[in-house]
This record gives sequence, C-alpha cells and structure tokens, in this order.
Amino acid sequence: MLDRIEVTDWQAHRRDPSAHHRADFLESGGSGKIRTVQVAVDQPDILGTAEVRLIHAHADWAPGGLKVQTVKIDTGESSTYSVTFEIRTDPTDASPTTIATVATAAGTEAETSVLNNDVVGVGDYIYATLPATDINQLGLEVNFTII
Repeated sequence: MLDRIEVTDWQAHRRDPSAHHRADFLESGGSGKIRTVQVAVDQPDILGTAEVRLIHAHADWAPGGLKVQTVKIDTGESSTYSVTFEIRTDPTDASPTTIATVATAAGTEAETSVLNNDVVGVGDYIYATLPATDINQLGLEVNFTII
C-alpha cells in the first residue's frame, strides 16, 4: 500500500510545543508546495463499480482551486486494475470531467503525470471511479498544488 507517514505542523509546534499539531497534507518545501491526499480502500471489489470522493476544493483552503500534478494507484498485489480520476462540480455530477485513467498491467502500482484536465475549480471535487475487479487492497493518491 502507499506509505502514509505522520507529518507534524512544525510552525504550529514551535508556537505551542506542548500541543500536538498534525499537518493536514503531506507536503514538500518551496513555493507552490506539492500536497498529497492518500486514501486506502480495503476490499474495493466488494463495492462493485464505485465512486470514491478524494478532495473537495473548498474556498476556505483552496481560494483559487487546485492544479493536479500526478495521480497514482497501488494495489499491493500483482494485478491488472484501472481507476479513472475525475473532476465533478458536485457529488451527483452526471457528466464528470476525466483527469486521467491510471492502470496497472500485471503490476502493483501505476502513476501518471499525463493528465487530460489538471485544474480543479473552487468548489469542485476529485473522485476516483473504481471497477469491480477482484483485488484485496487499493491505495489512491493525488498530488496537487493550491492555486
């Protein structure tokens, strides 16, 4: 599965060392910081074809929206599996916009930075559409910057 490490909000920790401060996103340094959302799905095949909500680009923390850098899947076992990452204007959007379809080919993970659409507007959502293919574990990852 995708590695999920504990991240500390060091700026908040320095202001109040006695409190525990976790960062909301994994991030790297510099301007235009890359932020990561990772979601683990246990037994995704039991869900059948399913829609998994990953991110809501809320105006409070993404006032200009998001720019998707890469999307990744990890099945934890050799498989042929594909996930379509989509932009939706609301959770019931019947005409989502495809970001990318990522597929393993008899492997355990696949990632792409070749995206059809990479800008997620304020208030929009990122969803992953899962197939009913039989696998035991699934890791979903979206790497993005806040615009």
